[in-house]
Amino acid sequence: MTAGPALVTLSRRVEWESVGGGPLSVVRVGGEIDQDTAPLVALALARALDAHASVCCDLSEVTFFGAAGAHALLAAHRRATETGRAFSLRGVHGVADRVMEALDPGQSIPR
Repeated sequence: MTAGPALVTLSRRVEWESVGGGPLSVVRVGGEIDQDTAPLVALALARALDAHASVCCDLSEVTFFGAAGAHALLAAHRRATETGRAFSLRGVHGVADRVMEALDPGQSIPR
């Protein structure tokens, strides 16, 4: 039996913020964020928020984004707010942008 293609890929790296100059943990997501893969994304973001004061989720390589993905991002934002951490998004485009605009119209999660 062979495995099918990966539905989602996750990577994490630390870079320096242009504003403030502190470390920024960037969680890059690629592929599909749906009800099956959103828990993995949520876990990666939670671990990054536990380890770093500032976390950014890069969605530039996301090809599908469902409501479960938006809920994972909103949960990460809540966790960051509750623990005094910073959480932001980058690379939001296409369907992800439309879903996030519908569920977070005031953009409480900085982009």
